[in-house]
Amino acid sequence: WIAGAAPSRVMMDWLGIAPERDLPPFARRTFERWFGRRHGLTANKKIALFADTYLNYNYPSIGQSATEIFEAAGHEVLLAEKRCCGRPMLSGGMISEVKQNAVYNVERLSEYARDGYAIVGFEPSCVSMLTDDYPDLIPGETTSVVARNSYTFESYLSKLHKEGELDIDFSDAEKTLLVHGHCHQKALWGIGPSLDVLNLPPGYTATAIDSACCGMAGSFGYEKEHYDISLKIGDQRLLSAVREAPDHVEIVAAGLSCREQIGQTTGKTARHPAEVLREALV
Repeated sequence: WIAGAAPSRVMMDWLGIAPERDLPPFARRTFERWFGRRHGLTANKKIALFADTYLNYNYPSIGQSATEIFEAAGHEVLLAEKRCCGRPMLSGGMISEVKQNAVYNVERLSEYARDGYAIVGFEPSCVSMLTDDYPDLIPGETTSVVARNSYTFESYLSKLHKEGELDIDFSDAEKTLLVHGHCHQKALWGIGPSLDVLNLPPGYTATAIDSACCGMAGSFGYEKEHYDISLKIGDQRLLSAVREAPDHVEIVAAGLSCREQIGQTTGKTARHPAEVLREALV
């Protein structure tokens, strides 16, 4: 409520945030709190969740959905001990601070990896830090162990499916999905895993939007001086495709900034693949 109040709008403008923007809503209960109050499954197959800041404080339903999906597939789910991946600091040129977080995360995440846990994240820009940026920032075998065992939610589910290890019953509920790929996602591992898993339920039909960058690009589209260009970038291909989609078609995007841009400029809600796939569980 405070974030949307008039004084906060004035403060946003003073801080250089475009007043046309809405801040992500704060959840009443964080994902960490939800996770800590549940009794999880104990199993031989194990997953350590890399819960990013926005998932924890703003959109915990993403983590809740993923936890329920993995447990339905017979996996024990643990919440990894970690710090922020460092993507915002890296974008701002704060290299020494990024390396501090990277060292902390690699030391702890490598323990999960060596204990047989897959490390699964949800935000493509976070996961790409683990798999692509950390090896450059702090090269070494321990960092490589983390990189080799880190996955996005969709890529790990797709891996399990291709290896015949994804034993999940899906309903026949029908959905038509348009999927937008995050820039880091498309550059490093592609949108294929997202389409693979979103087409697993027999009633789901998922296709990719022929889109470029959404224009939000982290904090870029929130900044006053970049607001107009942010909209122009999004309008080139993505936002027009979303606006033209029939009302029954659902929009799916793994990136938070992508979902915020879509929601704030088209009036349509975009959701994370985990949330959409959770609805198909029997």
